[in-house]
Amino acid sequence: MSSSAAGKGELLGHSTWHPEASSAAEAAPRPNGLVQDGASTSLNNSPERARRAAPKKSGFNMKGLLSSVSSHSFSRRTKPGGAKKSSSEVDTKGWFLEKQGKLDQAELMYSRHCVRAQKNHGKESLSLADNLDRLVHVLHKEGKLEEAEPLCRRALNIRRKSLGDDNEQVATAMVKLGRVLEEKGQYTDALIYLKKGLTIREKILEEGHPDTVSALAWIGDICQKQDEYEEALDIAKKVLQAHEATLGPDDIKVASSLNNVAGLLATTGKPEEALPLFARSHDIYVRHLGENHPHSVATQLWVQQLSAPAPPPRRARRPAYPPRGDARSPPPPLIEERNGEEEEDATDHEPVSF
Repeated sequence: MSSSAAGKGELLGHSTWHPEASSAAEAAPRPNGLVQDGASTSLNNSPERARRAAPKKSGFNMKGLLSSVSSHSFSRRTKPGGAKKSSSEVDTKGWFLEKQGKLDQAELMYSRHCVRAQKNHGKESLSLADNLDRLVHVLHKEGKLEEAEPLCRRALNIRRKSLGDDNEQVATAMVKLGRVLEEKGQYTDALIYLKKGLTIREKILEEGHPDTVSALAWIGDICQKQDEYEEALDIAKKVLQAHEATLGPDDIKVASSLNNVAGLLATTGKPEEALPLFARSHDIYVRHLGENHPHSVATQLWVQQLSAPAPPPRRARRPAYPPRGDARSPPPPLIEERNGEEEEDATDHEPVSF
């Protein structure tokens, strides 16, 4: 019995069933020289013999088999081009589990696939790196960043050893690790990996590629979180130019980039430059999402706030009472003189005796 068939039986709770052995037993020659195919093949066969020759029910459900057995059990079946079917099947099932909010089940499934990939293909295989990426994605969504970081580093190291540094998969792995570190608040380390991934993508991808622009935008987000607004503004302008060049001036991503640039301009004390960008962003949001969408409402509030006339300067109010002196300072001279006079009067006059 092969290991893959035994794995199917163990998962289904029928460890003795084997399709090849079953078909071989049914096709084996009988004493009378005839081959039984599930029906009576001779007039001399009795009904009892025909009943015994009928195929026995194996006690399993094919639909349940396909749903319960891991797709990695079928990893030996390949397409004509040599690509394994299991990868797409795993992605599809995991996608449905994530959409249904069953992240714990998706995590368990991906964990099992990681163990099987390591057992079947080795600790340094790209198949293991792919499954680690899927597991890291779910752990990231669950907020389990402490568990996701070492797995993300392992997947990156596997790809660097197998593919070299100047590879798009390596760049993607670096960007993923940078995102995990950003979520953990480790901005310095996150910038290192994000910038490395950006450098690789700029080298091997065409100018304005969406992956390159997204890495650049994440670097700008970290700069903004570190209060480095001038650098964040320069990056936001580059992202806006890339989106306008590749997507056109009226795309909804362009509206988001306009919002980002306008917000940074307002933060750095340039409201007159931010106002037209907010107005343009609002028009795009209204065309795509409608006036009542939260994005449209938020940009409209920014436009109203920046376009409102500045209030006149308020006149300083005179204090109702003179300010009090410092408690540690000496009392005013007038009080000192009065105290002196009172002391002199008290010493000059002798007590009156009756």
